[in-house]
Amino acid sequence: MTLRFLLPLLFVPLSPAVGEEWRWSTVEGHKLQAGFGGVTGDRVSLLVAGKPLPVLRERLSPASREQAARLAADPVAAAPASPPVPWNYEDEASGRLVQVRETGPGLIEVVVFASPGGWFFRWAGSGSRAKVPAGGEGKKGRGETVLSFSQVTGEGGERGTLFTGLESASGSKLEIRFAEGEREPQDAGINGVYNRITADKALVLARKQYKTASAALDDFLRTAPRNWPGANRRAAGEWESRWPVLRADWTKLVFPAAGFVAASEARALEPHLDYWIGLMEATGMGLGWIAYTSFEQPAIDGWAGEYDDGFGGHVSLREVTGGALSFSLGCFRGRGEDPQTEEFTGRIPPEGVGKQGGGQLTAVFSQEAAGLPEGVAPMKINFRKFPHFLVVQTENAGPQFGPAWFDGVYRWSPAPVE
Repeated sequence: MTLRFLLPLLFVPLSPAVGEEWRWSTVEGHKLQAGFGGVTGDRVSLLVAGKPLPVLRERLSPASREQAARLAADPVAAAPASPPVPWNYEDEASGRLVQVRETGPGLIEVVVFASPGGWFFRWAGSGSRAKVPAGGEGKKGRGETVLSFSQVTGEGGERGTLFTGLESASGSKLEIRFAEGEREPQDAGINGVYNRITADKALVLARKQYKTASAALDDFLRTAPRNWPGANRRAAGEWESRWPVLRADWTKLVFPAAGFVAASEARALEPHLDYWIGLMEATGMGLGWIAYTSFEQPAIDGWAGEYDDGFGGHVSLREVTGGALSFSLGCFRGRGEDPQTEEFTGRIPPEGVGKQGGGQLTAVFSQEAAGLPEGVAPMKINFRKFPHFLVVQTENAGPQFGPAWFDGVYRWSPAPVE
């Protein structure tokens, strides 16, 4: 079992000189590129992709509070430069949007995303960006800008297909295509010609796509579970009631800044494109989980099986001779090179395993207090098994799992034959 505790919000300068470099902030183990925008009362304004985000000063680490104090005393001298504002592009025909973000001198991240009809698509790669001087008589302007980028596709850092992006001399267009010399390239669904759009228009389009995805999910929740057999329909209600929490948890995972503000101040997130991308991604994943749930495999009367929640969470259950139940929880959530991972295993004695009416099984794991750090309450995990679903609810899990979560509804699949 891994014990993980919440980390404070911390600013780490790339250079010791104040005011000369961007800042990297981390919260709950995640990094965010941001600058200081000012101090007002008990809040410090971060600048994320050029947009302000108020953060309670008490969320900062002691070193960051000291920086904030200097910023309040002398804003001009203490404030570091903000990261460059990203470039945004649109393919109007397909609804795909592209964002090119500068992560350092000559270095970029390229994100392509879309949510046609609610089915979310996202591709992200990294590489370099360089201007090509105009050459030859009669050529005007500064010449094209060339992007070269790819994805990390293997655990060892292997790179995937290399792509080239050509920005027009005016900056109004971006063409993405396979790099010259690529052998047997795989079409990642990102090739095409995109038109430059403003940050405000990109925000409007992302909001619109999120609303479309949300409406599609609502439709599926109204119709799909009607065809689910028997007691499984109750699991749909369980999933729908938890959906707002699941959506918020995923959004904070992929856009950590969403965890910097209180729920009552959530409107402060709305000017941030990554916030809407996170909502779109969560909604698309939820839509896929509901739409592609299958009942082809006949359910069993017992617990044994493998279960997934569609968001990187997994539960493995096995019945033990004598009536006990062993379980293993695991999660691998998020994206990129810093996923959220956690695991926990345990055994429930026979007296903790029961059965209710309507084909529902129940089991409760109560953790022993011995061996826990002082002040950490024992954890309790409740399992409820429907024919094809498992509902997991935890109590006092935060101090041990940190930001990771296991609460939710999981789909059943048969245990592998050993």
